[in-house]
Amino acid sequence: MTNHLFTLYHHKPLMGSTLRGASQYAYHTLEKEEDYPPVTSSRNELCQRLGFPHLVTLHQTHSSIVHRVSEENLWYFLQNPLIEGDGLWTTLPDILLGVFTADCLPLFFWSEDVVGIVHAGRRGIQKEIHKVFVEEVMKAGYDISRFQFLIGPHIRQCCYQVGEDVAQEFSFTYAIQKNNGWYLDLEKKVINDLQNMGVKRGESIPICTFCSDPSLWYSYRRGDRHCRHLHFIGQKKEKKN
Repeated sequence: MTNHLFTLYHHKPLMGSTLRGASQYAYHTLEKEEDYPPVTSSRNELCQRLGFPHLVTLHQTHSSIVHRVSEENLWYFLQNPLIEGDGLWTTLPDILLGVFTADCLPLFFWSEDVVGIVHAGRRGIQKEIHKVFVEEVMKAGYDISRFQFLIGPHIRQCCYQVGEDVAQEFSFTYAIQKNNGWYLDLEKKVINDLQNMGVKRGESIPICTFCSDPSLWYSYRRGDRHCRHLHFIGQKKEKKN
């Protein structure tokens, strides 16, 4: 499902991405607190349209910090939308979890009991945030083999040119050389790592934010320095008959 505000990839759980030209949803990209009210209004409107009472996001710093949202701390995340971190997960229904990107990888995770989402750029992947997410869920006692993952739109290897030093940081395993440059495949790195950890079922949305329709997708490398897509996931409470 796609409209002028967002596109949906899945309905149970609900997951999707806002599109270019939609409202601003990120607090941490704003310079002044007086800019907060329009963002708050946009977030509330999106939640209403999607049928969720709450949206939890973080102040993203390309870290390896993953938070669990629980009944005990939900109020804290709602009152403090600038908590540092780049990953979220929960077993609570009726909570939307979100991350922001404009070339980085949005990683969606879900099982029967858990939904989660991760902002994974090159620096976060080097810090293994995707593996930290899996480890945190496993520590909590959940069977990771029952999870699925989806990689949302991001800058793909066709356009992600890096220096030789960066390619070397990935042992050249996930880079190819063409046009006198190195091109990095972060998606392949993430998929290999997740499958090696036991998350076998996954797929990727085949959209490159850099070279796909610029009327739909933001790209930091293409010049979109302040705008971000909001990627979201949440499980609605089952209605009793």
